[in-house]
Amino acid sequence: MKRLIFFVVIATFIIALTSCGECKHTFAPATCDNASYCTACGITSGEALGHVMSNATCVLPATCQLCGVTDGVAEGHSFDGATCQLPATCNKCGDAVGEPLEHTFLPATCSLAKRCQLCNTYVGDPLGHSYADATCFEPKRCTVCGTYDGFPLEHIFVANGCEDTPACTLCGTTGTASGHDWRDATCHSPESCAVCGETRGEALIHNWVQDTCAKPRYCTLCGETTTEGIVHELVLENCLLPIYCKYCSYSEPAPGHDWQDATCYLPTHCGVCKYSKGSPLGHEFADATCDNPMTCIRCSLTQGTALGHEWTFISTVAPTCGPGAHIYGCDKCQQTKKELFSADSTQYHLCNDEGLCSTCGSKFDVEQMTLVGLFSPSTATLDRQGIFESPETSNKIFKTLSHSELGLPIVNISGDISQVSQSGYTEVFMTYESEEKSFESIAQIKIQGASSAGRPKKNYSVKLYDPDGTKNKVKVVDEWGKQFKYCLKANWIDYSQARNVVSGQLYGDVIDSRAFTDELTNLPSGGAIDGFPCVVYNNGQFLGLYTFNIPKDKWMFDMKDSDEKTHAIVMGEHWGNSVAMKKLIS
Repeated sequence: MKRLIFFVVIATFIIALTSCGECKHTFAPATCDNASYCTACGITSGEALGHVMSNATCVLPATCQLCGVTDGVAEGHSFDGATCQLPATCNKCGDAVGEPLEHTFLPATCSLAKRCQLCNTYVGDPLGHSYADATCFEPKRCTVCGTYDGFPLEHIFVANGCEDTPACTLCGTTGTASGHDWRDATCHSPESCAVCGETRGEALIHNWVQDTCAKPRYCTLCGETTTEGIVHELVLENCLLPIYCKYCSYSEPAPGHDWQDATCYLPTHCGVCKYSKGSPLGHEFADATCDNPMTCIRCSLTQGTALGHEWTFISTVAPTCGPGAHIYGCDKCQQTKKELFSADSTQYHLCNDEGLCSTCGSKFDVEQMTLVGLFSPSTATLDRQGIFESPETSNKIFKTLSHSELGLPIVNISGDISQVSQSGYTEVFMTYESEEKSFESIAQIKIQGASSAGRPKKNYSVKLYDPDGTKNKVKVVDEWGKQFKYCLKANWIDYSQARNVVSGQLYGDVIDSRAFTDELTNLPSGGAIDGFPCVVYNNGQFLGLYTFNIPKDKWMFDMKDSDEKTHAIVMGEHWGNSVAMKKLIS
């Protein structure tokens, strides 16, 4: 095609050049066989184009692309045979004739899927083997194709005894009797079969070698021993002679005398062989006194009786804060004695915080006083009473007590609590004093819990209020936050004062130790009871040691008033399977 365009351009150019003569040439285009010529005068220009032939195909001979003239014949198709997927197809031009062949499938087998025997295409899955059980003689075998898998079973021979012919429990094949495997007799058992345990004959008899001081009795056949050997029976005839064994040649060096000092009854003597020298010391008596008879100064042996005191009245000590006393002296030994008689006034010094007794005027060192106990004497009423001892007096000292001396908070309830019950609250005034915090508040109290209602020492529920009747929220412990409800626990049935609080703290430690967090994690004691010891008074009268506790309340579980319709706190009031988590709560 490019050659054709080239010749047309050349012809046009030539025509343009020759048109300037006399003849106004009009050139016809060149062809494959002829050059370009003037249609008026016949003059030619250039050369014929020549054929531009394409190759022959399956259906066409070689053909000129300019003029269409052909040369030779078409090559004809060369068809490959049809397959299961394709019809007969020319391998030169790709033309197809007819239809693909149909698959000719061979049936599926145990191990092969259905297969076309023409194109080897597989369809579906193999049938799979259907095995018959293995026997003692052949492995499991497919009942369809006869293929074997695995190994034959092993015979399981069973015989009633080593002398019986064994038979296979699977196929019934018989074997050969094994015969007994005899083990030699010992001193404890006759010959025995290691397989079936059958015995014959008798056990051997021990062949004992008698024991000595050096070696226990033993059997030469089995090595068994029956003793630990005879213990040397050592003989000591004199501390200056060697010690020897009664049964063998064993001996020890002479120990020598172990001299013991002479006593009132014995001379100097050997503590081992009793050999003695010299004479006993004899008794050396000291004179009798008012309290003791004549007494040996070495062995305390006595003779006779004590002389006895001869008492003479000396003076009388009048009673003040304690009992009075008559003083007597012995004319022989100068000892004195007191005979006490009852006082009309209290036997306690009634001291203030400075240690000054209001009864007798005695002044005691407060720092030297040691607390003995807390109670309310019948003869006087003081605020927060304590019983003390002092090295300055043998009498007890009775004085006002502070929380710093106790090391415990002091709670004082002012008001009549004799009629307080479980059914309703009674209004009182309460003060609280400790090293960390002090407060006072109007309080409403009632008896808490059935266990203390019939006891002399009661539990109390406490609510704190301001004078205008609003709740007085006080932070007693930082972790509890500000609360207005608390509980004073008497712990009447738990003298350790520990069970409620310590059990709650142990439970809280368990909650804090867990590796995960939930609603209980950040609650005080994990939502359990918490508290601490304190001392409680009513109008200055000592009520006892209490614990100041968190009450059982919704705030312990971080519950708000708005949660009451959707949440609940379940507490086990009685022991049972539901409280022990052995059944659902009904």
